[in-house]
Amino acid sequence: MENSRKTVGFLMTSSPEHQNSYTAFRLAEALLVQGHSVELFFMDDGIYNVVRNSAEERLFTGVQSLIEKGANALICALSAESRGYSSGDLIPQVGLMSQYELSEIASRSDRFLYFGP
Repeated sequence: MENSRKTVGFLMTSSPEHQNSYTAFRLAEALLVQGHSVELFFMDDGIYNVVRNSAEERLFTGVQSLIEKGANALICALSAESRGYSSGDLIPQVGLMSQYELSEIASRSDRFLYFGP
């Protein structure tokens, strides 16, 4: 029997209030429920989806829930640094990474999805 578990990578550049963020997170949630592997990479304004203390500004605040269900969440260190954020400003278990890690996610994913503004 062939393994039907797939890895799906997401690149998120949409800010939390953008409809794309809500759509992407609901899709990621459905994939996790179906037993697939989900990797989320946030860059540009997408990093605001994982910054602490901005929950009141978010359309969707479920990134922590996705992580608890098994999603891997990373953000672009340059995007965070250029906006004045460090690892202490992020929700727990979100790693700061480079564009190299983004390329690795894209390479190992069975499907790679982009959600931008």
